[in-house]
Amino acid sequence: MKRYAITSVSAYRYSAPASHSYHLTRLMPAESHDQKVLQSGVEVTPSPAHTGTQSDFFGNTVQWFSLDQAHEKISFTMRATVEVERSTPLLAPTISWEDAAASALKVASLDPQSPAHFLRATSHTVADAPLRIFATRFFHLGAPLDDAMLAMSKAIQNELRYDGKATTVETTAGAAFAAGAGVCQDFAHIMIAACRNTGIPARYISGYIRTDPPPGQPRLEGADAMHAWVSVWMGPNAGWMDFDPTNGCRVGEDHIVVAVGRDYQDTPPVRGEVVGGGEQSHTVSVDVVEHS
Repeated sequence: MKRYAITSVSAYRYSAPASHSYHLTRLMPAESHDQKVLQSGVEVTPSPAHTGTQSDFFGNTVQWFSLDQAHEKISFTMRATVEVERSTPLLAPTISWEDAAASALKVASLDPQSPAHFLRATSHTVADAPLRIFATRFFHLGAPLDDAMLAMSKAIQNELRYDGKATTVETTAGAAFAAGAGVCQDFAHIMIAACRNTGIPARYISGYIRTDPPPGQPRLEGADAMHAWVSVWMGPNAGWMDFDPTNGCRVGEDHIVVAVGRDYQDTPPVRGEVVGGGEQSHTVSVDVVEHS
């Protein structure tokens, strides 16, 4: 088990005053069987006139904030303490991808976590011809699904370049794959597209990740990150298992889940509408500090 103190600051600055703004945030860590939230909260500056909290369809915590005073900047500071204890399901490697795909079609439940919601492509996760060809490298006859997913994660990490300027939040999986570059959300979309096209349910996960500095270098404040990865349905016995295609690995205790959805559009950390404001700039700073 690991315990973390997490601080995330999302700041927006406008070129002209905004008279009103309304924002939805998905910033607080989720509570689950392997992740315990000891405390969490979001502070908004300047102070909002109205606030509220609700859950979306997938059970994600959504907070909303409304400002009705002129402002040229706004920031959202999330602080949380979380315990993570995560293990690899022992049954996952025993199922083939064909059996997992066949069993997914038999699930009748429409519970928010049901694989039925994560089988169809979205606008961001359509598998075009190059992506379908890519998927065939891993879904060969009788391949264990766990092995296929780990191999695909490693291939995405090794064959695509991480480049924060190559894509935007509107970039599709096919466009990012064609460019050969992107960021964590693009790599997650690529893996999701390949899975769903083959009949394997796959979810988009947003969260935080603790990163390590290069050998001999100090940890820098704000150097951790918002992150995205993929949760794959491994059949009725094992359920969901998470993989990180950005880092080519299974998800471990350095990953902290915030929200679940079909793609990025279901899980944006901050989404809002602004009256006025002109052009805007945006910065994000994240610290994930492990406590003994």
